[in-house]
Amino acid sequence: GTTLGPAARKTSRRSKNGDKKILLVVIILLLIVAATLGFYWLPQPKAPSKTGKATNLENVVKAGSLRLDQVIEEAQDRAFELSQNEKEVNYGKLIEIKKITALLIRPHWKQIAAAKLAKRKECYQLAIEHAEELFSNNHLLKQYKLEYRKKQVGSSNQAPQFDDPLSREAGQAYRKQYGPEFETKLSQLLSNSR
Repeated sequence: GTTLGPAARKTSRRSKNGDKKILLVVIILLLIVAATLGFYWLPQPKAPSKTGKATNLENVVKAGSLRLDQVIEEAQDRAFELSQNEKEVNYGKLIEIKKITALLIRPHWKQIAAAKLAKRKECYQLAIEHAEELFSNNHLLKQYKLEYRKKQVGSSNQAPQFDDPLSREAGQAYRKQYGPEFETKLSQLLSNSR
């Protein structure tokens, strides 16, 4: 057996290094081609038609196409807009009014959703005014729910949870006690729209 000399070993190393470089270049080119083809073949995401929230009063075009959460969000957005007209915003009051407003309109959301934008605004305005009146007379929803819980469970001071059945019952009791005047006015307002 003959052994390779130093010149033959250098040539062998160069050819191995050259093969590796060629292989690397081929892989890179294949990746570029695959990315280019993928860019053209895959469907492009659609650009949003308008900026801002889809549930803003101005962005909702089709009456009756709203869901419960959208109706409530519209009402609460309206309450926030009206609070911005005040010199100094009381955020504690605003949060309570938004919650009372949502509670008042919840049973009537389908009729409100079917109304035109101007009529929906009137419904929200009515609910907000009623909520503000309840707030100013110290009929706070949070306090009412806590009192209701104490009566039902004993002496529990635990804050009511969102999905708590007692919290839902308390909301219904609150609406039954403080909502009849609002419901009468709302039904008149909605019947005038037809």
